[in-house]
Amino acid sequence: MLLFRRRGGLGPLRKSASGQERNMDRKIVEKETEDLVRPILVRNGMELVDVNFLLEAGHWVLRVFIDKPGGVNLEDCAFISHQIEDLIEVEDVIPQRYFLEVSSPGLDRVLKKESDFQRFGGEKARVKTREALAGGRRNFTGRIVRCEQGVLELEDMDGERFVFPLDRIEKARLDYSGKDLKQRGVPGKKCGKGRSDGRQKDGSGRGKTALR
Repeated sequence: MLLFRRRGGLGPLRKSASGQERNMDRKIVEKETEDLVRPILVRNGMELVDVNFLLEAGHWVLRVFIDKPGGVNLEDCAFISHQIEDLIEVEDVIPQRYFLEVSSPGLDRVLKKESDFQRFGGEKARVKTREALAGGRRNFTGRIVRCEQGVLELEDMDGERFVFPLDRIEKARLDYSGKDLKQRGVPGKKCGKGRSDGRQKDGSGRGKTALR
């Protein structure tokens, strides 16, 4: 994973989570950021993987995960960071100071869209559902068999298959264990971290289980 981090925002840097901060609608910030960032990425031959807006150690952090064929590099992350920061501030998406992080999705990249699951068909993934299946399970790991018409099919190590409507999935990620990495010739999940620029802005016959 490659990471480029900088500070942005016009308001004061909050040190602790006040009641106002806890009540901030993070989903609105994430959705507005997605709408602003996606066209910029498309124009530059990249895709938006995910956006997270979280309060960590008293600081708001906006994380934007990007990708492109062959993978992004640190220069891509820095370029997109500069492109989107000013736009976010002009549109007043985040009225207070925050850290902006633009990075590659990493090996355990998030899977959200139907096209994501199709692109990584045959790969292993971890899926957490919004509601429990029969037996009380919400967490599943298995190979992506197919994903079409809004439905994902996953096969676990025992050959049992599970079917999930995408709108019932809370979270899904690629899952590469140490063995998987070794087989693929990947040395490990090391993160190449970019330094902040230091500037601070003032501104089959097998059983299937379906989620019902």
